[in-house]
Amino acid sequence: MQHLNLPATGKGQKVLNTDHNRDKSIAVHEMITQVAALFPDQQKALERIEMIKSEKIRYVRDQLIMVRSGIADLDAQTLSQVLNYCLENRIARAPDFKSIIGIQRKEHIQK
Repeated sequence: MQHLNLPATGKGQKVLNTDHNRDKSIAVHEMITQVAALFPDQQKALERIEMIKSEKIRYVRDQLIMVRSGIADLDAQTLSQVLNYCLENRIARAPDFKSIIGIQRKEHIQK
């Protein structure tokens, strides 16, 4: 497939650096500890975070922020189910984790 170079739209608009949106207030290892503490089974949470680190080493902070925001209002049982599913299926990416949370919420509402 041939790529076409189309003229830019939005001439004169600022190009924002996405780095400014990151939470840089704490070190990554502190963030890992904080995120793991949000899970009922911290050991399993650390296993999953290690999977994230091994697959997405450059984006660990972003992945952890996404996980933290995704689990903010989950009950312990649902959180454990999602965590176990991700570990069993080797799912490391935070967007996939959030999608699974969404599926669990829909199933819970339907019951």
